[in-house]
Amino acid sequence: TGPNWGVEPENKWGTLSSDNNGETSTQIIPSLAGDYGQFYTLMAAAIKHNAPVPTSAKHGADIIRVLETARKSFAEKKIIAL
Repeated sequence: TGPNWGVEPENKWGTLSSDNNGETSTQIIPSLAGDYGQFYTLMAAAIKHNAPVPTSAKHGADIIRVLETARKSFAEKKIIAL
């Protein structure tokens, strides 16, 4: 661990393209620092001690939908509304 633990380098940041009434804008979005270790610690506590799960099934499904749409958008080279 250290000050850059879980921090993505700038070349890994995302690009968000948006269409607002036919006008496209693009911006670079810095990645949020991640911590899979903390996620799995919380998940273990949920399984072993009936603690709350670190994320809901709906949240996980929403993330999958966004990722699948992003992949499709990239493959088709077009903006796809969610």
